[in-house]
Parts: sequence; structure tokens; C-alpha cells
Amino acid sequence: MSDYLRPETDICLDQAILSIRSKRPHIGKSLPYTVYKSGRYIQIWVNTSACKFSSTGKCSICDYWDGEFAESAIQQASKYINSIDDTYDTLLLNTCGSCLCDEELPFDQLMNLIRTIAKTTVKRVIFESHPAYATVEKLTSIGNVLGNKEIVLEYGQESTSSYVLQYCLNKPSMLHEFDIISTLQRQGVIIIANIVIGSPFLSVHNRINDAVNSIQTLLQKSIDGIVLFPVNIKPYTLVKYLYDNGYYKRVNANEIIKVLSCFSSEELGKIDIAWFEPQREELPAYSEQGLSPQYCEKCGGITLEYLFKYRDATKGIERKEIVQKAEMSICDCENYLYDYPIPEIDEAYRFISKTVLRRA
Repeated sequence: MSDYLRPETDICLDQAILSIRSKRPHIGKSLPYTVYKSGRYIQIWVNTSACKFSSTGKCSICDYWDGEFAESAIQQASKYINSIDDTYDTLLLNTCGSCLCDEELPFDQLMNLIRTIAKTTVKRVIFESHPAYATVEKLTSIGNVLGNKEIVLEYGQESTSSYVLQYCLNKPSMLHEFDIISTLQRQGVIIIANIVIGSPFLSVHNRINDAVNSIQTLLQKSIDGIVLFPVNIKPYTLVKYLYDNGYYKRVNANEIIKVLSCFSSEELGKIDIAWFEPQREELPAYSEQGLSPQYCEKCGGITLEYLFKYRDATKGIERKEIVQKAEMSICDCENYLYDYPIPEIDEAYRFISKTVLRRA
């Protein structure tokens, strides 16, 4: 994104995001954990203190909930994990932010969960965490308990563009984290980076290009795997505020196909997809549902079917064939994918300054 210039309007996105985020409800001890299942994959979310980045106003698209750590949540989640049978071979553990952050989830309590997971038949354990909290010491301790299970660190890279990170996503630079990642890879930890499609303040064409460029950059840096996911518009986020006021276009499922079509069979073998399902997540703590990607009324059904097939495919060549078939199944809605007036970033920044920040 080197052709982008710094916005002329200088505003504090931290302050704007904090103002919007301040209205989100606090998630108390009555919701100790949640479970999401898909095929042979199971995700366990455990209630913890709020994400450290969230509490400082970072991340324009994100809301991991304002939670509350309690040992009882660990105990209840452990009890559920004990009941997991051999239906599942992959378990993802996440919290209100980074499960490896001591301030959100004390490490001794995390290890209680690890000891429980070690007793299950799952073969792969994914930890969702910012790399800054993933020390060799922590991962070594976890590995000693999990034994032969595959250990994966999944983190939110979102974009490799410094412009998009700073001015669109309001995230700090991730350059230092690549050194951490290389160290962990040498220790046998598998690294998966999440890349977003649908960053705010970008046209549809440019947000597709950003996702493609970011994936290409990560593959060149020898990241083990990538998860491409479209922005799901969550309550109490800046992107939700922009969407409600006409400054953001909801991601269309065809954008996912556009990104995937840019890669070879070998590359697609390393690119997974997630968060593409209609109403992917229930929000039991919120009265308002998030908004998942849009699907065309004519061809959306077959597009969704192909995305499920892609997700479940294990070989790159199979995925390439699925993407090609999905491309051919798109109707004339493809002609209107880019036909939407996204306001320039300066205009959007001025709007935020006049509305959110003036009220803050």
C-alpha cells in the first residue's frame, strides 16, 4: 500500500475506539466459557480479563469482549474439556484477548487447562495470542505437558501493510514480532497468521489487494500457515459505527474467492479460511448480532457450498479446482462488486472527529 498517503485529518483513533467500546457490556462470571464446533474442530473460549490492546483503544474491527477472570471459569471449562471425545482432532483455545498474556490469564491457570487438554485425544492444540506474550519458556512448559500433540500459535497479523495497520486497523507495527516468530518456529511451534479481508477506509478493490499482498508477504517469510477471514461487523467496534453511517461496505463472499484465485495450488495448501459462514458466531452476552459476509441471492448458495468444500479440502490442488469452479459459478453480481462509493479516508476521519470525538 505504498501508494497511499497519510490522511490529512489527524485524529486519535484510540480515543474514538475507546468511546465506542465503552458502551459494550461487561461479561461477568455467569458466562465462564463458550464452545463452537465445526467438523473435527472445536473452539473453547474462556472468560478472562479484557484484551490489553482493547483496553488502550486499539483494533478498529475487533471486540473480544470485556470479560472477568475467575478460577471458577477455568474449572468449568476444564470439566467440559474432560468430556471431549475422539470426534475432534483440533482444539483452539482463546480468551478475551491473548491466552498467553499473564495479565489476562495467569499462566498457572492456563497450565491447569493444558493439563486437562493433555488427557484428551485431540492431536492439535491452537493457542490464539499476540506473539509478544509467546515466550520460549512458556511454550516449552506447555510442550512438556502436551507431549506428542502439535502446538500451534495463531495470531492476528491482519495486514502486512504499515499503512493499513496504522491508519485503517489502528494496530501497532508487527515488525518486531517476526523475530519472535522465527525463534518459536525453531522450537517446533507452528505459526499461523490471520489475515483480514475488509479493512475499513479502503475501497473494495484495495482491500482485496491488501489481503493478497499480505498473504504473499507472509508466505515469503515462511509462515507455516495463513487463515484468511472476512471482517464480521461486531457490535461496539469502530467498523460497526462506520457501517451504520455509510462509511463502510460489508464484505461480499465473492471477495474471498477473488483473493484465493490469486494463488497457486501449492500456496492454497497453506491458506485456510474462517468466519465466512452466515451468522458464524452467537453472541450470548449481547442483544445485537454481528454481521457476517453478504451472499448474492442468486449465486450465494453455491458460493457458500464451495467455501465449505475449500475449508474441508486438505490438498492444494483440490482447493485450486474448487476455487476455479467457484469463480465460474458467480453470476452477474460480479459486475457490481466494486460499484460502491466508499468515502475517502480524509472524509471518514473528519466524520469520526465531528461525531464520536466531539461527544467523547
